[in-house]
Amino acid sequence: MNIAAITARFGRRRRGETTPPRAASPQDYAAPPPAETLARRIALAEAVASEGVAFYAPDGSLIAATPALEKLVAVRAGALAGDALLQRLDIGDRPTFLRALATTLADGEAATVTVHCRTGGDDIGGLAASSVAVLDVTLRRTFPGEVFGPGVLARFTDASARIEAADEIRRLREALATTIGARSRELGLLGHELRTPLSAVLGFAETLALTGESDPDPARVREYAGLIAEAGRHLMDVVGGLIDQAGPEGGSDETAEEVDLEALLERCRRMMAPVADGAGIDLAFTVPAPLPAVLAAPRACRQIVINLLSNAIKFTDRAGRVELFAERAGDRVRIVVRDTGIGIAPAEIDRLGTPFMRLTDNTGRRREGAGLGLSVVKALAAVHGGTLDIRSLPGHGTTVAVDLPVAVAASIDPVRALA
Repeated sequence: MNIAAITARFGRRRRGETTPPRAASPQDYAAPPPAETLARRIALAEAVASEGVAFYAPDGSLIAATPALEKLVAVRAGALAGDALLQRLDIGDRPTFLRALATTLADGEAATVTVHCRTGGDDIGGLAASSVAVLDVTLRRTFPGEVFGPGVLARFTDASARIEAADEIRRLREALATTIGARSRELGLLGHELRTPLSAVLGFAETLALTGESDPDPARVREYAGLIAEAGRHLMDVVGGLIDQAGPEGGSDETAEEVDLEALLERCRRMMAPVADGAGIDLAFTVPAPLPAVLAAPRACRQIVINLLSNAIKFTDRAGRVELFAERAGDRVRIVVRDTGIGIAPAEIDRLGTPFMRLTDNTGRRREGAGLGLSVVKALAAVHGGTLDIRSLPGHGTTVAVDLPVAVAASIDPVRALA
């Protein structure tokens, strides 16, 4: 079956016809001009158009192809006659092209399709010497009185530049989305790390204001002022670490030192006490036996404990209890935070420690927060050579344990661990 018959079949199928369409009237389809006249018209069109052009008669048969199209397809003059051009199209693209041609012939609607066309090698069987080009084809109905006469004018253009530009735009968009996502994560981490110590500062300040009115005990005032200063110093450490991370070298090492872990835990408990009190939660601290000093980054250790306590308080209802305790286990020290909160479903436990993963409470609502607390703990524990363990059941509270070696490397980078 030749191209004209195939095009006619596509046109009838599109219109839902079961019988051949009516005969074309002279007004619709005038006879193609003589070959020499057509050649002159094509030459004229070639002078003003750089695209490869093919002209199809009203019956869908290929009348002529311009030298520019032959050059685009890399064939000798006259090699695209008959069905040769159609045969060069990828077999999967031929129905698309023929439907577009039939639609343009039947309805006069312009159409644009993209096809893969074999280039080079005049012989259809000469695949070894050929390659494949991606071409955009724009089809337009022509009428009597136009340069080409009635039929369809098909302009073929190389689509490689358009495709490369589209790919580059896609890559740029993906890079932009990645950059925006990274910036959002950094801002989320910043907000999370600043909010908890700020809550402690506000809590102590409010308590101090109330205490000063009812109980102007200088010792109590000094205690609360000292706790505000402690929370403020931790806040300054966090901000300093973030500034270091944003510096020219992209991070700075915090020198490890011997840390009195029991004293550090007690300071963290006192810092979080007003937060727990404000939530109506009992916050307890227990150390069954003396703890060895650990070689660690003090700020990182404080962040671990504060984040664990903050998470436990957040997911524990009023009148609940949060317990902080620590014990030695061989060559490691285990820091444990246990709460009587809402608990965690088994399916969600494996996802904890993933940034921005947020739990829902027993009513199906998400609790406030950025979902960063445990991911920060996991990263800081790992940089110390430690581990994070979570055990929980819905409605029965949660126990989170961090194991830290008694001795770790002398220099660590807790800021880089969070990047």
